[in-house]
Amino acid sequence: MLAQAAESFNQIIAKAFGEPADAKEFATLAQWVNYDGYRAIFEARSEHRRGMILWMSHPAWPSMVWQTYDYYFEPTGAYFGSKKACEPIHIQWNPIREDIEVVNYHAFDHSGVRMLMAQQTLSMAQWDNQNRTDKFVGGRIDCMKAGAYIEKAPLGYYKEGKSRETYCRLDANGRLISQAFKWKLEGDTNKAILEKLAARGLSLTKQKLHKILVNPFYAGKIRHKFTNMELIDGQIEPAVTYIDFLKVQDILSGRTGTYVHKKEKPTFPLTHHVLCGDDGKPFTSYTKTKKLKTREIVFGYYKCNQQGCHTNVSAKEMHDKYVELLFMYDLDEEVLSAFSIIVRRMMQDYSDVSEKEASALKRKISEINRTVKEIKLRFASGKIDEDTYSVAIQEYSNRKDVLLLELEKWQINLSNQNDSCDNRNCLKDRDFVEKLKPGNQEKNPKIGLSRRCVLG
Repeated sequence: MLAQAAESFNQIIAKAFGEPADAKEFATLAQWVNYDGYRAIFEARSEHRRGMILWMSHPAWPSMVWQTYDYYFEPTGAYFGSKKACEPIHIQWNPIREDIEVVNYHAFDHSGVRMLMAQQTLSMAQWDNQNRTDKFVGGRIDCMKAGAYIEKAPLGYYKEGKSRETYCRLDANGRLISQAFKWKLEGDTNKAILEKLAARGLSLTKQKLHKILVNPFYAGKIRHKFTNMELIDGQIEPAVTYIDFLKVQDILSGRTGTYVHKKEKPTFPLTHHVLCGDDGKPFTSYTKTKKLKTREIVFGYYKCNQQGCHTNVSAKEMHDKYVELLFMYDLDEEVLSAFSIIVRRMMQDYSDVSEKEASALKRKISEINRTVKEIKLRFASGKIDEDTYSVAIQEYSNRKDVLLLELEKWQINLSNQNDSCDNRNCLKDRDFVEKLKPGNQEKNPKIGLSRRCVLG
C-alpha cells in the first residue's frame, strides 16, 4: 500500500489534489488517499475471488496511514474503501485492460433481476462519473476565464490561494527571467542571455529559453484550451509588460529559434547637400560597424570624395552643426511659406504611406480572424483533433500579435501637421532636419542659399 515515509505521502497528496492549504485540509485529503489505496488493494484481488487479508487493522499510536480504524477507534477512509470494493455486486475500473468490470461476490448466479440491477448501477455510475467530470472541467474553465491560472505554474512562479482566488507570483527565478526579457530588448543574443542566467544560478537550454520568451504567461496573460486559446488577463505578476513582450516577439523570427536583430542604420539627409570647406565638393556618406560581444553598433560618417582630401566628419557632429547653423537664420515670410508647402507635402506623403500600410495590415488581421473562426468551427464539428486545434490557434495568435504591433507603429497621429508647418521653429527642429529632402528646395533661389553652407 502506501509507504509510511512522510515525503512520499505528501507527494501523493500534492499530485492528486494539489498542495493542502492547512493541516485540516491535509488530514481530509489524506483520508481520500487512504480510501483510494485500500479500495484498489481489494479491487485488484477480486478476479477469481482471491480475496485479501490485512495484517494490521489499527496502529499502536496516532497515525495517518496503515489502518482501517485509528488509534481512537474511529473508522478511516481505508475502511470505507475496503467496504466499497468488497460489496456483493461491485462495479470497478480495470486500468490494465482499460475497461469496466462488474464483480459478483455472491456464491450463486445473479441472472435476471440481479443482472438488470447491475446494469442499472453501471449506467448510474457512468452518468455520475460524467456529471462529476463536467462539473470539474466547468469549474476549471470558470477559474481560467476569471484570470485564475489553476494549472501548474511555469518556471519562475509560485501560486497563492485556491480556486478563483489563485494568484501567481514571481519567485527568484522569475526575477531573473524578467531580466532575460530586458536583455533581449537590449539586443542580446540568446547565447549571451543563457550565459548571464547561468552565472546567476539559473541554467536553461536554448529550447527552454525560447519557450519562455514566446509564452504570454510571463506578460500576465493566460492562453489555454479552456479559454479557446484566446488571451485572458490573468491574476499573474508579469515578468515583462505586454507591450515589451510584443516587442520581443517582433525581434524573434518565427518559432524556430532563429532570431533577427534589427539594426538601426543612421540616416544621411545632408548627403550631396553640404559642401566640403577645403575644395567645395559635396559630401558623400558611409557607415562603419563596430562589433561588441552581444551586438553590433553602426556609426555614420560624411566624407569628401575629392582625391587627396581627407575631410571626414561624424554624422552626429555634422547634424549638430547644421542645427546650430539653422538657428542663425531669420527667414522672411516668403521663405517660410515655401518651406511650409514642402513640409506639408512631405507629411502628407508619409501619411498616405501610413494609411496604405495600415490598411494592408488590417486586411491581414481580418484574414487571420476568418481563418481562426473556420478552425473553431472545424474543431466543434469534430473534423480536427484537440492537439491540431491548439497548435493552429496558437500559431495564428502569434501571427496576429506581430501584425497588431506593426499596425500600432503605423497609426501615427498627424492631426496637428498644419500647426507644426506654420510655426517658424519647424525650421530649427531636429526631426525636420532629418526628414528634409534638399533636392526639393533648389527651385527657390532664396531657399537654395542654404545649400551653399560650408561645413567641414
